[in-house]
Amino acid sequence: MDEIKNMLIQIINRLDKIEEKLNKIDTKQEEIKDSTNNMDNHIQFINNVYDNVKKPLSYVANKINNYIEYPNSLPELDKPKD
Repeated sequence: MDEIKNMLIQIINRLDKIEEKLNKIDTKQEEIKDSTNNMDNHIQFINNVYDNVKKPLSYVANKINNYIEYPNSLPELDKPKD
């Protein structure tokens, strides 16, 4: 009878440890969920800013590029200077 009692105590102790670990995992999961929601909000904000800025910025960049003359060839970077 004592052997069964000892086994039950061991099983209960193991179950308590498992429950404690599951609670820790659940707490971490909630922290990760909150952090992920914050990142989702930030990404949405950045996308909204980009959507509002991309057309005017593109327009200005195209206007500037029309006035800039680009050389036909780029200077060689590896060529030693005399």
